[in-house]
Amino acid sequence: LMGCYPALRQIEANQLALQMQGADADNVEADLREITELAARSEVAAPSAVEALETGREDVDELAEKIELAASDSIRAGYFVKKGELIAKRLLNTRNFVGETLRRAGSKVAEVTRESLAETEKAIPRGVGKGVEEVVSGGIKAGAALLVASMIDPLTGLAVFVGSLSPFAKRAKDIAERVDELAGDSEKSDETLDV
Repeated sequence: LMGCYPALRQIEANQLALQMQGADADNVEADLREITELAARSEVAAPSAVEALETGREDVDELAEKIELAASDSIRAGYFVKKGELIAKRLLNTRNFVGETLRRAGSKVAEVTRESLAETEKAIPRGVGKGVEEVVSGGIKAGAALLVASMIDPLTGLAVFVGSLSPFAKRAKDIAERVDELAGDSEKSDETLDV
């Protein structure tokens, strides 16, 4: 939708920029970079998603250099404004990426919760059930859920500066806790199952 309506994208970026004060821009940029690096190392983030997260990064670096070398305060102020606008757009891309990642990770955890491992064990022989349990548990720990868990710290940092991201940080923590619970249930059943 935002691709078809650039004005909508600009409005949303401006809203995020208003929440993010200029002095906070460098801290926000550091958290954005951390999320981008986590996504780049993850096997579940598509290359196009990582490219979108990288968009504007070089421009932000270039503006930081220009700010340092600016001949006057008025020129420096103009660069600060441009840098803030770029960071706000990068924040919008990151918010969209994180939202989709949380949605996918949450649905994976919910799917495993619905399809109880105990029912799986009853339906098939114990040895096979144990194997299925380990595969499912490993799948939960991997992929989107692992990416979400690794993003908790930078998301919490972003939420400090941009209040509208607080629900994202809370959701990431909830998903990570649920994954830990499911993994813990799997480890407990390792002790009780005879293979």
